[in-house]
Amino acid sequence: MFRELKNIIYDKTFKVIILKNKVNIVNYTDILIFEDETILVKSLDNIVKIKGSDLVINRLYNKELLIEGKIKTVEFG
Repeated sequence: MFRELKNIIYDKTFKVIILKNKVNIVNYTDILIFEDETILVKSLDNIVKIKGSDLVINRLYNKELLIEGKIKTVEFG
């Protein structure tokens, strides 16, 4: 049981959760571009590009960030 709990707490999986006008990214490595219309976020093996308008990083905490604004596209590549 403790092993399962430890795996949940120390999960290092890169995750992108898309909600209405929000994108939550967990376990990223770097923010490459931060502009009003484009945010580019890097993980160990992926890059996520968020495009829209009035984009802001509302939460920036311990390898987790929450992007809010008028999100038009989320691209992986």
